[in-house]
Amino acid sequence: MKLEWIIGGVFYVIEYRVGEGEPFADLDFEIPGVRGGSHRTRYYGTLEGVTAEAKTMAQAACAKSGKSLHRWLDEAVRQAAARDLERK
Repeated sequence: MKLEWIIGGVFYVIEYRVGEGEPFADLDFEIPGVRGGSHRTRYYGTLEGVTAEAKTMAQAACAKSGKSLHRWLDEAVRQAAARDLERK
């Protein structure tokens, strides 16, 4: 791709080559930051709504642990589910 400013920087011309096929995108790349997750988990991931109090508690626990909210919630749900599934 080539970007060129013309006429005193008022207009620009973009030159590019059309490739074949779709461009590659890693939708499972872990997004850094407090929220965390990936493009795939943010788009396709769904979880039933929780109370405002539960959300506040999760955010506080997440901040204290130093993990992203995505990672903290994923681990918490998996641990609780494994515990409940082991019970008879």
